[in-house]
Amino acid sequence: MKSLCIVILFFALSTVNIFAQQSGDYYASGNKFFREGEYEKAVEQYTKAIQLDPRNGNYYASLGATYGKLSLYEKGIGELKKAVSVTPKLEEPYYLIESFYAMLDRTDEAIGFFRERSKTTPNNSVIYVNLGYAFYRRGKLDTASVEMKKAIEIDSLYPLAYCGLGVIYLSLNKDEEAEREFESALQINPDYPEAHLYMGIIYKRAKRDEESQRELEKAYALKPKLKDVNLDGTLPIRGRRSKIPLLSMLPDDFQRSVDLSYRHIKLNMGVGITNIEDENWYSLTTHPEMDFSYFGAKFDLEFLVNGDGQFREADLEYEKILNYVRLGNAGKPFFLMGGKIDNYTIGYGSIMQNYMNQSDESNRKIGAILALRSPFIDLDGMLNALEKPDVFGGRVGLKISRNLEAGVSGAKDINQDGDDETDDPVTIYGGDVTFLFSPSRTSQLGLLIDVAKIEEHGMGTMLGVLLLLQGRNVSSPKLSLFSAYINSGEGYEPGFFGAFYEKERIEYRANNQTKLEMLDMRYLEPSKGLFSKASISLPPVLDIAGTYQTVFGVDSSGVVTLIGAFLPNTNLIARVAYNKVSISTLEEVFALDENTVSEGLLGYWINSFTAFMLNYQWTYVWDEEEKSYKTQQRVSPILHISAQF
Repeated sequence: MKSLCIVILFFALSTVNIFAQQSGDYYASGNKFFREGEYEKAVEQYTKAIQLDPRNGNYYASLGATYGKLSLYEKGIGELKKAVSVTPKLEEPYYLIESFYAMLDRTDEAIGFFRERSKTTPNNSVIYVNLGYAFYRRGKLDTASVEMKKAIEIDSLYPLAYCGLGVIYLSLNKDEEAEREFESALQINPDYPEAHLYMGIIYKRAKRDEESQRELEKAYALKPKLKDVNLDGTLPIRGRRSKIPLLSMLPDDFQRSVDLSYRHIKLNMGVGITNIEDENWYSLTTHPEMDFSYFGAKFDLEFLVNGDGQFREADLEYEKILNYVRLGNAGKPFFLMGGKIDNYTIGYGSIMQNYMNQSDESNRKIGAILALRSPFIDLDGMLNALEKPDVFGGRVGLKISRNLEAGVSGAKDINQDGDDETDDPVTIYGGDVTFLFSPSRTSQLGLLIDVAKIEEHGMGTMLGVLLLLQGRNVSSPKLSLFSAYINSGEGYEPGFFGAFYEKERIEYRANNQTKLEMLDMRYLEPSKGLFSKASISLPPVLDIAGTYQTVFGVDSSGVVTLIGAFLPNTNLIARVAYNKVSISTLEEVFALDENTVSEGLLGYWINSFTAFMLNYQWTYVWDEEEKSYKTQQRVSPILHISAQF
């Protein structure tokens, strides 16, 4: 029955892809005509796409943008309003509506429209940004700044709002406040051309000519059409507002609206041979994925057949098929995800560090993660399983000022040994304070203290240093470093809920023991230790990140994680992920055993949709007869085909 459900799901997703492609063909054709300047033909193609799929807001947005190119602003506004009616979360149509009303010299109507939209979708920061633009055009700068600040309150990671507020400050000759807002925008998006242009204006006004020229050159390189912007009148005149041009906050004005051809449905397929414990299996894999702004899902379907025509049923369990389903996006004001949990960390990791909710490939769970973000408070939460949850974790973070942050964290396992007849919970709680010295876009230095307590057991403290060094754009090298000294009491271990915690629960249960009991035997005296986390980005050569933890003088206390990609953004595929625990000596760091999970991927993109890859996995599986874990290797040559719709 499960196999039948899987096949039905597979073909259902494929059918969705086919229907999407029919209207998508007209849409892609319309985009081609738009880029070539044949706007009348583009209108015809977009109209056909809408007829086949009238619930796709992107199609209306592109049609509205095209009417704008034909100076048919009234028609354009009508189509753009349909776009946000069908898909309220689209950003581009709102900016075009505001711009078209300005072209028609009907800014008051724009204000009325956005006021009404703010009542029906009050948590959409884009609406308040455009209200700010409209009031700016009317010369009501105080009201405009209020609207921009509302947008930032709703989404503190929205660079357009910071840039819009910076323009207002710049017009009021408040250069210091303006610079702060543009820097905030560039911290979020280092390749934001308008922000670089405005920074150039600020430096010009401060007679920092070299820096001004450098910022202007960056802006022009990122968006050549900015060279046409008239900067006359941007220098301050005593007692008067400066004439700061209100630029489109979109990367390429109309072009971005038309380039909404991002394929939201992806069907990744692969065929190959997988060797598991010296037995060859023929494999057919597919990873259908839906990726929208506020919703996404991914499934991992792997069909393995041996030489006798037998399916490997262990790979067809629903816990292995569902990778994730999400609402919202990580880093945005709201994010909720259900599925596989990998490398989940609370705060600085003294309680939960790189936690995974699966003990091994044969014992997966469907867990959940919740994250809420605001300018002043962040909330994070996790539970390891939806069906029978027993591990919980969470943190509340407070942004007290630009330089000072604090948080309280906690985690609990209500059933350490998995036996419902026993009462053996473990609870850990703690807090952290971070102070940043003069944080800027290119460098940060901070000090932190993190304290955690295992209820009725030991307590530990981390004293650490944070360092971030980076260039002014994404192509610059970047170094991030966090290193902390650990001071632990009796019966305490940092990162109690680690990457291998679920595995450890099964091992301890087999020996009629819990991890907490093991800590009492291992950490008989107070101890010292070290925790470090680092990431290095050297575009275009490599991106690598890792952690290391050890308690001095305690055997098997070392923990290492490593994730790396070499020559990213090229046709070469070279990635590695490595997790290792129970390390006592340097020689054991890269020794593959039952305390290791590792995966490597090496391949090459033959063309835009076909790649040949070799996947290597080292993991472990539970042997019920031996009551212990045994290692398992998988080597899989794969011909990968990526289709997007």
